[in-house]
Amino acid sequence: MLLTKEEAAKAIDMSDFYRIPADNRDLNYGKYLEEGLPKITLSDEYNSNNTKILTVAEIKEILLKLPLLQEELQKALKYLVLGATGMAGHIISIYLFEQGHDVTTYSRTAFSYGRNRTGDITDPIFLRSLLLEDTYDVVVNCIGMLNNACEVNQKDSIHLNSYLPHAIVSLLENRQTKLIHLSTDCVFSGKASPYQENSLRDGETFYDCTKGLEEIENTKHLTLRNSIIGPDMKVDGIGLFNWFMKQHNMLNGYTSAIWTGVTTLTLAKALERAITEGITGIYHLVNNQSISKYDLLHLFNKHFKDNQVTILPCQHLNVDKTLVNTRNNFSFVVPSYEEMVIEMKHWIRAHKDLYPHYFK
Repeated sequence: MLLTKEEAAKAIDMSDFYRIPADNRDLNYGKYLEEGLPKITLSDEYNSNNTKILTVAEIKEILLKLPLLQEELQKALKYLVLGATGMAGHIISIYLFEQGHDVTTYSRTAFSYGRNRTGDITDPIFLRSLLLEDTYDVVVNCIGMLNNACEVNQKDSIHLNSYLPHAIVSLLENRQTKLIHLSTDCVFSGKASPYQENSLRDGETFYDCTKGLEEIENTKHLTLRNSIIGPDMKVDGIGLFNWFMKQHNMLNGYTSAIWTGVTTLTLAKALERAITEGITGIYHLVNNQSISKYDLLHLFNKHFKDNQVTILPCQHLNVDKTLVNTRNNFSFVVPSYEEMVIEMKHWIRAHKDLYPHYFK
């Protein structure tokens, strides 16, 4: 709020803010225009020339601290999480459920959190009923076929990776339901890094191309583009962390494989916040700091293996798909890599029943 000289002269300092008393002056304007008051004459106006102008992010940060907004943010929403047993999907589903949200999940096999539905997601009749038989605030799409599976079954990978997100958008066209779609840094080849949100998708493999075609970019829905690490309920999961937890004694760590990404727990927290702030379009969920896979493995070793594994530096793989976040309209701050790994450790310990293979 800006103040005139008259208001500034009467303002009362209340520590966190200034209180401006009501203007109870009489209508004898002569004594204000001709005689004047020294206090007003000597006061400076509080205006845009002598005040720090806040950015949109700074204004959001202040507003989000208001009790009224905090109360609104804590209201439960209805979520539908697709792909709820995957590496990202299970943590997103459980995190939202534990935050008090109303969570329905879809998976190919039964899942015990929230209301679970199983079925053939490639069946258009089933997909329609899944999305439209109930009214959801948010649909989170965690479904996707990974690299090797794409090469083996190209027809299904085109359907699930490329077609499905757009089919969901089409079905939600006349509803208020918002889609959060999870994308990947693999829409890029790594030949022109760092990549911004509007960088050309130059991925070259079949998998890269299917993921590049999937992204939703409009003013209603949100695509979170990032790479992820995290625990897996499946013993044979192919993620980096799951692989590391099976290792003993000695392994190689790629010093020239550069990574920017988040843990699946950080991803879950970010998408919950993104809904409350109305973030749309393509958003790079990264902390704008790169780390090598070698150094990332050392963080795993430190916090999960008490540094008992020997990690040798290896330069045999050279890849850099660094993502850079250029948007400033989202208040969520991605923690450092070590902070995210520590949070992941606390999560795994608090949900031991999901990951018995990490405690053998």
